[in-house]
Amino acid sequence: MRLLKLFLITCFIVFSACKSNKIPITKTLKKSLNTTGKNPYQIEILPNAKLFISKDNFNITKVTQHKGHNLVLKFIYKKQVSKNIADGNYREVLFIEIPNFKQNLHLTQFKNIKVWFARFCYCRDYVGYFKIKQGNLNLLLNKNYLKIKIQFSLNNIPQVLNFIDQKIFIK
Repeated sequence: MRLLKLFLITCFIVFSACKSNKIPITKTLKKSLNTTGKNPYQIEILPNAKLFISKDNFNITKVTQHKGHNLVLKFIYKKQVSKNIADGNYREVLFIEIPNFKQNLHLTQFKNIKVWFARFCYCRDYVGYFKIKQGNLNLLLNKNYLKIKIQFSLNNIPQVLNFIDQKIFIK
């Protein structure tokens, strides 16, 4: 009986001492972020999600969100234009899919994570989804905040959203 109590106490101590790296973010979060320009951008943090990349019959890439086990970060830039302009909509979205656990990433090649850029406007060219293969990404995720610094560029594709340096408090 004494040996059983000692065993249970030991198990309790061992299991309670283990820190879990799993799921620091459990709720969807939408926030406007501070920027230096007149057009602020927003972030959507989507837990239990994944990015699904597909092509249609015309070989046009499409990025959609589905239920999954990862964390999808969506940075959304919308240009503010006069409501009198019918075709003045301009929007850029940066998608990043990472595992949903505590981590500290420093990457220059985006082979193990999905990073996509989308550009939507009434423009002639360069509209749609574009895979980002390299850049600089520093990301720290824990239960209290997400700190992200990313810089990237796409050759010959005009873009406003190419650098983000933010600390987003989760709780």
